[in-house]
Amino acid sequence: MSIKLIAIGNKFMGDDGISIIVADRIKNKLKDMNIEVIIGETDFDYCLDLIDKNDYVIIIDSTYFNIDAGSITVLPLDSLCQSKSFFFSHSLNLIDYLFIYKINGIFIGIEADNIDFTDKLSSNLTKNIDNICNNVLKIVKNIKGL
Repeated sequence: MSIKLIAIGNKFMGDDGISIIVADRIKNKLKDMNIEVIIGETDFDYCLDLIDKNDYVIIIDSTYFNIDAGSITVLPLDSLCQSKSFFFSHSLNLIDYLFIYKINGIFIGIEADNIDFTDKLSSNLTKNIDNICNNVLKIVKNIKGL
C-alpha cells in the first residue's frame, strides 16, 4: 500500500487554490515520509490515473462550511460519498470515483475565506499559511501509522 496526497483546487480562484499551495510547501517533508504528492488541480482524470486500488488516498481541498477561515476539517472519504449534504467545488466527481473503486482514505478540507477571480490568497489564509501547513503535516503524520 502506498499513501498519496492529492491536492485539488484552482490557484486562479483565490482561496480555492489553498490546497495547491499547502501541498507544494510540504511536499519535501511528505516525500521524506514516502508519501507521493499529486498536484491534481482540477484534472480528475489525471488524479485517477495515478491511483491504484490498494492506495490510501488523502484528498486536500478548500471547503466552505461557514466556519473560521483556515480551519481544517478531516473526514473519511466514504462519509463524503454517503452524505451528499457536503459541497466541494472540485472533488465530488473524484470522491465519487474513489468510493466506487473502494479506495480508502481521508479528506482534509481547508476553510476558504474568499473564492474569486484572483491568483492571490485572502489575507486571512496568507497570514496563517505556516500554521495551516503545520496542521496538515500533523494530520498526515498521524495517518502515517497505517
